[in-house]
Amino acid sequence: MRTLRTTNMAAIYATLVWFFFTTGLAPSSFLGILNQRPDCNQAGLDSCQMNNCSVRHALVPRQRAPTGPEWGSEYLGVRLVNRRPVPVMNVTWTLRSDASILTLQGSELRIVDKSTKQSLCVYFTYSISQQLRFNSSKWTFSLAGVVVEAGHSYMMSAFNLPEPDVGDYRITKQVTVPGCNDKRIRSSQMCLENGSLWHPEVTPVLLVGKHHLLSVVVGFRADVYSDLYQVSIENRGVHLSQNVSRVGGISTSASAAEEHPECFQVEGRRKVVIIYSLDHPLYRNIILKLSAFLTARCGTEVVLDLLDSTRLGILGRVQWLDWQREEVEGSSAKILLLCSAGVQAKWRAMCGGKTLLLKEDQRSPTGDTLTPALSLLLPHLVGSASLEKYIVAYFGDVCSPEHVPWPFHVVVRYQLMKQFEELFFRILDTEKHGPGRVQHIRGLAEDKYHRCPFGRALQEAIQAFREYQLENPHWFQEECVNH
Repeated sequence: MRTLRTTNMAAIYATLVWFFFTTGLAPSSFLGILNQRPDCNQAGLDSCQMNNCSVRHALVPRQRAPTGPEWGSEYLGVRLVNRRPVPVMNVTWTLRSDASILTLQGSELRIVDKSTKQSLCVYFTYSISQQLRFNSSKWTFSLAGVVVEAGHSYMMSAFNLPEPDVGDYRITKQVTVPGCNDKRIRSSQMCLENGSLWHPEVTPVLLVGKHHLLSVVVGFRADVYSDLYQVSIENRGVHLSQNVSRVGGISTSASAAEEHPECFQVEGRRKVVIIYSLDHPLYRNIILKLSAFLTARCGTEVVLDLLDSTRLGILGRVQWLDWQREEVEGSSAKILLLCSAGVQAKWRAMCGGKTLLLKEDQRSPTGDTLTPALSLLLPHLVGSASLEKYIVAYFGDVCSPEHVPWPFHVVVRYQLMKQFEELFFRILDTEKHGPGRVQHIRGLAEDKYHRCPFGRALQEAIQAFREYQLENPHWFQEECVNH
């Protein structure tokens, strides 16, 4: 989100504020390497190659192990990946020029994203017969093209091989990638989608109408990455705000009405309270991306514990949840339960009189809000009058219908993102199918939602968790603290 403030003529004393809604929230995270070739083009290297860290290294007595390396400088910039600019970092380290270098067999470098816990590990093997290079400088190696994210912090560790059997010569340091205001990465795709280079070219015009009433017409240039904007005018304590959409609307199409499609505008801003389980950092990222998609692309007011931690901390989890339930029952708002492996496991634990805690519950400042939510909401779900307030869904690529607790089988269950359009019609209290017509919401179909920045970020987050699950089939058992 990008904010711009400007002051109109002195006679008006007004402040115009633009809110630029883009993908927002936490960016989809990916930690990888673009350059899989090691820096081996150095004279004097007998052998050199790079592998992953699946090999188990041998240990040697401490006096026969090489001393630890030294950190070099980092380079941060932007490179094209599949025609999309992404921020990358080059990590450099040097070898100490003592006699232990002659026992060196290689080096291992590990990088961990502190936000998502994703990690990569690279094992360099090389043989060196001289303490210094031909020009009397230290041996220097680098891992080039490490894909990083703006605003994320990374913990890096490096050590030389073979390792000593007692102690270690490991070196560590933390590197924080700057935000999108840094000129080195503001041209990356994620920063562009968050308005890093947006210039609205505002043109406020003062109009005088009948009875000497004043009005202000505001014009600005839209950004290629955003469909929704908020324009506000502040003047001597008076605050007026207006949402402006470049696309929006619901269109109707059918064989009998294709020539004259009906359109109608969604009135008001619908509210959705999202209930979920903190199964994994990558799943939490999906929840945040869905919230951004609903907010920025669909114009929905999303209530999420992660985004309301201050109020939740003041009221407490039960009181905060009960307050949200009362707000929903007295309005057109909905409660959206996103089912996953954690939802099913925590429900079963409740049935057995136990409490299941996940690692991400311990890390989160809000803790586990799902278990008290289930205890609080289920009694209200029994009444048929309350059924319309609840929506149950699951992400088909990373979850399954079996993850839906049996009490929620009484309501319709939506598979995301395949049935997201149907789910959004439920949020709007609008029927998709009518006599002789089928209504569609532009850009929300399964094969189209990812064409906007908000949807693409959500799709990438789902794919990242899907790939992690395939590589780690026992991931959920590993996330359980007291299973």
